[in-house]
Amino acid sequence: MRLIATAIVLSLAMVAGCDSQPEQTSRQRPPAGAAAGMDTYYKQRLNWSDCGDGFQCATAEVPLDYARPGGDRLRLSLTRLPAEDGSRRVGSLFTNPGGPGGSGVQFVRQAARTFGADVRKRFDIIGFDPRGVGSSSPSAA
Repeated sequence: MRLIATAIVLSLAMVAGCDSQPEQTSRQRPPAGAAAGMDTYYKQRLNWSDCGDGFQCATAEVPLDYARPGGDRLRLSLTRLPAEDGSRRVGSLFTNPGGPGGSGVQFVRQAARTFGADVRKRFDIIGFDPRGVGSSSPSAA
């Protein structure tokens, strides 16, 4: 229970900077100081598809080495429980169960519905499997 509470607090802190326009947040420019070549990753669009029980799944590509974004790539698995009230959606709440080795996909599938009703109504609840965990690519190429 303490782990879930910690994940919720950290996730809510991250939401403060989220934009309410999902189309824009998925295709932003790299932040100042980002390595050249990161545009490909920041501009990618996630193709969410139904993966059962009201959840949607997608895959994102990330560089194996952020200092060489044109090199080998990894694929990270994501899952989300969409906001229940899309017309009042605020943004996305990214969760991380901690680690090492914790599956964010399984965390969201098991815990997303335990988040408060106000959170579930207005936020997409998203989890991801870090490199080498669950359905994501191994951490070594």
